[in-house]
Amino acid sequence: MCYLRTADDAAPLRERLRAASRVAVIGGDFAALEVTARATGIGVLTTVIEVAPVPMARALGDELGRWFRRLHEHHGVVMVWGCFYLFGQGCGFGQAVCSCPGR
Repeated sequence: MCYLRTADDAAPLRERLRAASRVAVIGGDFAALEVTARATGIGVLTTVIEVAPVPMARALGDELGRWFRRLHEHHGVVMVWGCFYLFGQGCGFGQAVCSCPGR
């Protein structure tokens, strides 16, 4: 599991993305969707898990938030909206993520 809270977190995250084949991004804010775009851009299968039905709606409004959602979906990102992150299991590569029941 990686966190992106400071600029110092970016380099280790970048290295982990380069070695990954798939990734789950928790959240739909600007930083999370930047990580999503980077991961997708280098060929990593990416799933976004977000509790809100529209990403960044509080900051940008529903219309622009839906535009960003469609943009990422167009690039192959799997969006899991209306779900919350329950837990991550494992250490490093090969971790499991549980969100909504049945997902």
